[in-house]
Amino acid sequence: MRKFILKLALFFCIVICIDFSLGLVFDMVYANTQKGDYGRNQYICSQVDKECLIFGSSRAIHHFSPRLISEKTGMTCYNCGDDGMGIVSMYGRYQLIRQHCTPKIIIYDVVAHFDLATDDKTRYIGNLRYYLGDASIADLIASVDGTEKYKNWSRTYKYNSRFVDIVLQCLSNAQGTAAEYDYAPLSGEMKYDIASQEAKAYNVDSFKLSLFEELIKACQEDGTKIIFTISPWYNATDDAEYSPLIDLCNSYSVPVLNHFMDEEFIVSKRLFKDSSHLNEEGAILLCNKVCDELSSNIN
Repeated sequence: MRKFILKLALFFCIVICIDFSLGLVFDMVYANTQKGDYGRNQYICSQVDKECLIFGSSRAIHHFSPRLISEKTGMTCYNCGDDGMGIVSMYGRYQLIRQHCTPKIIIYDVVAHFDLATDDKTRYIGNLRYYLGDASIADLIASVDGTEKYKNWSRTYKYNSRFVDIVLQCLSNAQGTAAEYDYAPLSGEMKYDIASQEAKAYNVDSFKLSLFEELIKACQEDGTKIIFTISPWYNATDDAEYSPLIDLCNSYSVPVLNHFMDEEFIVSKRLFKDSSHLNEEGAILLCNKVCDELSSNIN
């Protein structure tokens, strides 16, 4: 029995040593990744230093051109949007960004499904696990899932199923770096038709709404102007799903540039790639309108 216990203890010691050693190697590889989605996440969280930052999900990354915004406003700009992400991820990113950069303005394009609706919030923390050494990120992740602090005793847990992709992106021959990958316009026109899009019923996630409030407070504390936008949705007839955030913004005197039902867009399929995403033509039109509106909100 004594020999069995010693062998078992030795086995666990070996596993722990391997996990720790691999974790150190994985951390080094991730920190040096400059391409692809992981390199972009690393750049945003650790290096980006621009006057204007764009936050949000796919509608942010596909609708807002940093180059156009720079031309129109004279500010340097980077798009930090990420497909399928919401306030949980964006709030975490801001906590990391504010440690090395104080932007003049943040433009946050909101999508109710990701930013306000109740869902499985663990889907939003994957790209934040690499920064658990930061107390604000550790607290945020623990608030989303209390079991994460135990899972992350393993140094390799955060790389589960991702390390191969990180290595491949690190070794990629693709041109350009993460610093240059900040806008992904969509080509093609919407070919199908859909009925009028009424407001979607959902349960408001109080935790997400509290993160918006904390983000607003943090920006005000840092002297960063935050402005929310709501991109057009094809054939939309009701924007009530955004009311909780609009009410919150009104209470803090934060502007909301609401184009959800903007008639210049919502009846024109040629401006859309699909019902929720503008194509490049529509994105340029929206970006120009938002830039014109910014001039009256940042002075």
